[in-house]
Amino acid sequence: MLEDSINSPPSTFYSLAELLAAKRSDDLDYFAAGNFVRVLRETYGMARLMRLYALSEDTTYAEAKGAFKTALGESFDVVSDRYGDPYTVWRIGSPDCDYPEMDRDGDTWHRRFHGDCEDPDSIGPYFGPWPGIAPHLKTSAVFETEKAGPYMVTAAGTNIRLSVLSCDLSSGREKSGSDVAVTIFLEPGRHRVTVDVDLDAPQDVAVVVHPRMLDRAAP
Repeated sequence: MLEDSINSPPSTFYSLAELLAAKRSDDLDYFAAGNFVRVLRETYGMARLMRLYALSEDTTYAEAKGAFKTALGESFDVVSDRYGDPYTVWRIGSPDCDYPEMDRDGDTWHRRFHGDCEDPDSIGPYFGPWPGIAPHLKTSAVFETEKAGPYMVTAAGTNIRLSVLSCDLSSGREKSGSDVAVTIFLEPGRHRVTVDVDLDAPQDVAVVVHPRMLDRAAP
């Protein structure tokens, strides 16, 4: 939710009491939980949401309920009523395209992504949803196409992950490895390129986007 990743809206409504009562990760509907957290962010602001996270960490169910008043200025019951009446599914999943623009030269876009903690455009570290995933940094930039068609995106780097996502969610591709490339059909509009690099292996990654001319047999 915090990075506006792609997720579907919840298909079933869960009350705050039901969400908070989940004792195991397997019991939690993550789409519903993400929807609720999005509502908190939009209603109370990021600073108070993060305070709620801090106050409710490693607490009991009752203690977590009590943290709402301190962090948000409203009780758990008031927040619950506001969330559930009337209930509206707040769409989660629109990609954030508020990133630096790639440089353009004709029909080609390029940018050097700096995968380094010292670079202000790098976000992280991300530690992954389960053990074994190396901590990594994410750096993103956007470009805008006027013509629909296939485009090739190349990223020159070592042990990286390249992802391309249209801002309207119409297209998306990703690939991991070294010196990777993806071909993707893009409609006119804005698109986001993201490069992930290992935290312990900071590096510059050169990314190039250009239209791909499909091979055609001679008539």
